[in-house]
Amino acid sequence: MQADVSVETSRCQGHGFCERLAPQVFEVGMDDALSRVVVPTVSGALLESALRAQAACPEEAISVGPPEADAR
Repeated sequence: MQADVSVETSRCQGHGFCERLAPQVFEVGMDDALSRVVVPTVSGALLESALRAQAACPEEAISVGPPEADAR
């Protein structure tokens, strides 16, 4: 199974939980302290870590869902 990952930067407060839980998927910007997605489509272990990061985000800024083509 694959999933798309995104961060709603307007909600992100830069807590950094996502980067700590899924460093291969997220990075926190040095200039603005906001989360960015490094790998936008994940599967396997990366999907599992992205889902953990989504659950840990206190601002609920992370979305993990079906790839765009599958969402239609």
